[in-house]
Amino acid sequence: MSQGKPSKKFGQMNQILAQVESHNKVLQEKQMWNEYLREKQKIEKSKCFYSIFNKNGLTLEQQREINQKLKLENLLKKNQHSTIVNDDNDTWKNDQFQQFLKKKEGVISDENGESSLGSSSSQLSINNEQELSEDDEQQKRKKGKEEEVEQKGLRKVDQKKNKKAEKQIERKKEKKDNQ
Repeated sequence: MSQGKPSKKFGQMNQILAQVESHNKVLQEKQMWNEYLREKQKIEKSKCFYSIFNKNGLTLEQQREINQKLKLENLLKKNQHSTIVNDDNDTWKNDQFQQFLKKKEGVISDENGESSLGSSSSQLSINNEQELSEDDEQQKRKKGKEEEVEQKGLRKVDQKKNKKAEKQIERKKEKKDNQ
């Protein structure tokens, strides 16, 4: 009988181990299935996005170029008040945008069509320097404000510490006086 009991326990343990292994296999299969579904959804979403996006029949590269141009136009519209004084004329937008694109490609042409890096590139570089200097000034202002806030915060902390220290000193004096 003593030999039968261990074999029964061993048999029960084997059954439990087999159940655990089968349960683990099922879990792994479910995890793999879920990963497969996630990947499939990602692919379907991207296909759906690009199919909606590319109804006009453009390739992805052409669409990216158009998006870059639109972003640049939006940036120019946002910055028009700082760079252009006379807003009566809308042709500056197209001209300036074209110059910017050509500069990006490395070629700037005059009105005659001759390529040069003379006055138009110097104007663009002056505009760029002005924009950079304005950005630097804004960053300096932000840093100054942050430093002021920091100093005020430190002052407040110092004041609180000083008050606490004064209260502690007063308590010690009161204790000594009471004794």
